[in-house]
Amino acid sequence: MASTASTAHDIRKRAREALDKGTWQQIDLADRAGIDPSQLSRFLRRSDDRGLSPARLDALSLVLDGRPPSADHAPLPFEHARSLAQKLHDGRLALFAGAGLSHLAPHRTSRTRRLPLWLGLAARMAEAWGDRDAARIFPDPFDLFDHIQYGSSRERLEEVVRDTLDDRLHVPSFAHMLLRNLPWSCVLTTNYDSLLHQALSEKAVSREEDYARLHPTEVPRLFQLHGTLAHPHTLTRDDHRSWAGRHPRAIDHLRDRLRGHDILFVGHSVLDSHLADLFARLAQWTEGSTAYAWMWRAPEAQIALARRRDHLDAVLLRSEEEVESAFAQVHDELTKLGRST
Repeated sequence: MASTASTAHDIRKRAREALDKGTWQQIDLADRAGIDPSQLSRFLRRSDDRGLSPARLDALSLVLDGRPPSADHAPLPFEHARSLAQKLHDGRLALFAGAGLSHLAPHRTSRTRRLPLWLGLAARMAEAWGDRDAARIFPDPFDLFDHIQYGSSRERLEEVVRDTLDDRLHVPSFAHMLLRNLPWSCVLTTNYDSLLHQALSEKAVSREEDYARLHPTEVPRLFQLHGTLAHPHTLTRDDHRSWAGRHPRAIDHLRDRLRGHDILFVGHSVLDSHLADLFARLAQWTEGSTAYAWMWRAPEAQIALARRRDHLDAVLLRSEEEVESAFAQVHDELTKLGRST
């Protein structure tokens, strides 16, 4: 094998040439080389070879010597992807990210350790608290939050949340890297972790006092509605029920920001018990604009219910990789729009 630096330079150049027809083909290339797409993305953006080991560089080189990346399977219907791209182009699309997006973030030292989804949150919380049986007794995370708070203290509950959702060894996924380059009118989340902050390189507006301090000319892009790991102010069922009463400035600001805008929901579970209330609240803020949703591994019946009850333009995605591919597909449609205008 040639020197690592020269080989990396050559492979990087060949990979970029192979990917010039579409961003989301990068996922296909990474998959065939056995490389995480986010790792490949970092390698392609760097001027050295520290992003990949020599063995991975060899694997990537062999793949590049074979057939080029394909674009045979797009996870989103064309009209759906095109519509989202047009709304991004017009500055009228907001992103609402759920736990499923954070779940995509790879761990620095483990191939299996991920931040939990809604269904796995109670088990991880109970483990961090030191009472695994609690997850069996209280499978609904809200009930477990209440149980920990009333059985111990609010301080102990917040400590358990920080331990459970500790993101210090997680890095933004390829999906995070792609969404960073999309012109969202704003990005909202009920997640507590810092992955969106890392991806967007922007401090989140997360507490009621943050809204009070905003200058009239400030246009922040990232909003963590339930707080951060440092200040998780909305955890228990009572916290959620009283959120609107405790956050009047947030409601006023976000209602003004979202009026006339559409929203794309990504990474939310249809089994999340407060999701329907969230949809209803945001529908009021956006005054009847279109709501889109990418639902991962949801049964068809639940997709149909979301379309009828919540008036969502919902698309079923069948794997984590399809979530990343969907962002890449929208990115490529937006690029095409830019070239045609």
